Amino acid sequence: MMGFSPMHIAFASANGYLEIVRELLKVDPRLYQLKGRDEWTPLHYAASRGRVDVVVEMVLTCPESVEDVTIQGETSLHLAVKRSQFEAIKALVELVREMNKVNILNIKDNNGNSVLHLAGWKTRKHQV
Repeated sequence: MMGFSPMHIAFASANGYLEIVRELLKVDPRLYQLKGRDEWTPLHYAASRGRVDVVVEMVLTCPESVEDVTIQGETSLHLAVKRSQFEAIKALVELVREMNKVNILNIKDNNGNSVLHLAGWKTRKHQV
């Protein structure tokens, strides 16, 4: 897969390769923030696919990963909201709150949307 490392694939997989992820991190903990295509990190892929177990593991091990943005300026929370990954959203919000990093909720993507803007837009869209 072009632009993806084994770490990206393991994080994004629906098969639950959490043990593989842990082994890769023993080799190099910096793999958590390895950027692939469109500057997505493994956390971006895991959040966008609703991999709550992986999201929690990653954020607890590498708290600064919640601040990483894609080439479009999106955080993992932006991607979870855009893909309606409610459990991932809930886990990420709780983690950023516990880490006292709630400023992440105000980060705007390249279109000027914060996570809260996107969540409000998706709610209104579903009500129509």
